[in-house]
Amino acid sequence: MRWNPRRVLGQDVPGQSGDGLAESLSGLATAAGRPAVAAVETVGFWAAVLLPLTYVPLLLTGLSSQQDAMLLAALVVLHLFALSAGHTHNQD
Repeated sequence: MRWNPRRVLGQDVPGQSGDGLAESLSGLATAAGRPAVAAVETVGFWAAVLLPLTYVPLLLTGLSSQQDAMLLAALVVLHLFALSAGHTHNQD
């Protein structure tokens, strides 16, 4: 008999159904991860809403130093991450 990596990994083994331990653990991880994903989406959404408010004082006082410019750039990048994380919040 030839070596078969699927057989070693528990796939394609005669007499074994498709509902194995791996699928059970995957379902458990998915169910346990839903609240965490919802929390990340909520925080991302509200961060994306509120972060632009931090631009206003920074822009009104002017970008007088390189530190101010770097702070604005960091806020924009953080805003992009927040938009990415929160874009599916409450889309039921």
